[in-house]
Amino acid sequence: MSPRRLLVPSLLALSLAACRKEVEPGKDGDVDQGDDGGDGGQPEPEPDPLAFTLTGPDDGVFEAGGSLSVTGTWSGGLDPVLTVNGAASSPAAGDWQVDSPRSAVAWPDSPLWPILAEGADARGVWLRGRRTAIAGDSVSSEAPVSEGLVLRLTDAFLLELEPVLDDAVAGFDLDSLLAGTDPVASVLGADLYITGVEFGALIPGFDFRSSGLHYSLRVEDIIVYAVLDAGFLGSTDFELAAGAVTVEGDVIFGVDASGGLTATAANTAVSTEDVELFGITDSFGLVDLLLGDTLSGQVEGVVVDTLGGLLEAQESIRVLELEGLLIESDFTEVNHDEQGVNLVAESRVSSTTGALPPQRLTTPDAFSNPTTTESPSGLPYHAGLFLNDDLVSALGGGLLASGLLNQEVSGDLGSISLDTTLLGAIVDGFDQLPPGQPVTIKTRPTIAPVGAVVSTPGVATALHLGGLELDMMTDQDGDGVEDVVMTVVVDAIAGITAGEDGALVGVELVESSATLLSTSLDTTPAAVEPGLATLISVAVPALVGNLLGDALAFDLSGITITTIDAGPVGNHGALYLELDPSGFSL
Repeated sequence: MSPRRLLVPSLLALSLAACRKEVEPGKDGDVDQGDDGGDGGQPEPEPDPLAFTLTGPDDGVFEAGGSLSVTGTWSGGLDPVLTVNGAASSPAAGDWQVDSPRSAVAWPDSPLWPILAEGADARGVWLRGRRTAIAGDSVSSEAPVSEGLVLRLTDAFLLELEPVLDDAVAGFDLDSLLAGTDPVASVLGADLYITGVEFGALIPGFDFRSSGLHYSLRVEDIIVYAVLDAGFLGSTDFELAAGAVTVEGDVIFGVDASGGLTATAANTAVSTEDVELFGITDSFGLVDLLLGDTLSGQVEGVVVDTLGGLLEAQESIRVLELEGLLIESDFTEVNHDEQGVNLVAESRVSSTTGALPPQRLTTPDAFSNPTTTESPSGLPYHAGLFLNDDLVSALGGGLLASGLLNQEVSGDLGSISLDTTLLGAIVDGFDQLPPGQPVTIKTRPTIAPVGAVVSTPGVATALHLGGLELDMMTDQDGDGVEDVVMTVVVDAIAGITAGEDGALVGVELVESSATLLSTSLDTTPAAVEPGLATLISVAVPALVGNLLGDALAFDLSGITITTIDAGPVGNHGALYLELDPSGFSL
């Protein structure tokens, strides 16, 4: 795996040198041996070494209730005490079982349900076990996500699109479209032919309505040159003049059987202003005969082709790929409203490099289609990308299956080196090792990350990363082989935010914790974990930012995308976008 996936060159180039470790006075293994049993007495027999094992629950189990059954075994130790998520007890040696309530977790609004069990005795010996459950209901990971992805386009985008639409109608030539050798109508047995057309300005207009995308094309100062041919009775040349002719109608966006988008014209009408024929106002309906069906059909074709080209640009979001991880979406419905249109897709995640976990988290809340043109912060936006948190959970399963959460980082990371000198400045125990000695960090996920919205301002939704184990390795005994000197488990809530510097999304660390599971160094959890928290606060955004940034990157055929705001909408996370269509061509 590439080192960039976990730690980027900026990883520890924070002001870590300014961080100072907190050293606890007691070290694991410092045992008070006590006295010799009194005057002339025999010393107390040493108890058996403390043995402790956590056997349940399994990692990744789903639990919708209020408590979990936690099980394990233990024996030995001096006055041993068992602690499960902060609650202490002293069961008899052997198998033990404790009900751990959901209320005992540090982040009750997160689906993560960490279980930390520790056996400790009076001599300072401690042994830990860790599991991560998921609070909520589950469905098959292969199940499609209804309303997984929704793309909204607003009236504000139409304003940005006007130059493109103007270009599309600029080449609209009524003379070439209407004039020809075939009659356009028949009146009382005489054929009508259009021999030429002159016209002035072309003024297009577009507006979202509940009936569809309403369009109009106003053609000003029209003169139609025509011939009325009555056969052996002869023919007559005449002119029809109009101050303006307006063709308007709706383009209704829809979905075809393959999940693609369609554009269909409907409700087309033609109206005229100041029409004259032979110098008098037309009262015989000749405008409809000469211009109606032919003109409306031609305008419909141009408008549908133009907007159909725009819909083809949206097709690029139907398949997103990241190193064997596929996010595929089929459009299922289109909802028009007075200020925009919502394109709704059913999504699914698959992996070509590994099997998805059997189940994923699901949130049953229904999605309410937005009908506004402003973000929650009051910012006008051109498009909104709404991601179902079920899709984010499915994405987490794909990240696990594809192996992208299994990383290995070591050596030179650009401006810094991952070694015992650097870690010794922030994590207790590493200063006991020879300075400058290389350190390798391997990540080992135990569950798939899950998605859930959070209430943090500016955060669309969040990837809840739980039970990620880190092996920190270096050559402790000098035999040339790296040893695992510390194993840590990381929990984090990584919020998906508006991106910066051209990126579609950014990552904000909402919550994080680092728990020491075991170490061969002379230290304790209380001494190590503050320094680990500093390390994790930089590592997690780097990891998640690299992964999600690639997974959610897509191109709209030359339309430049900028995220201006983010926030939750029900169980969806919303990214509010500005679109620059200047590079888009039809």
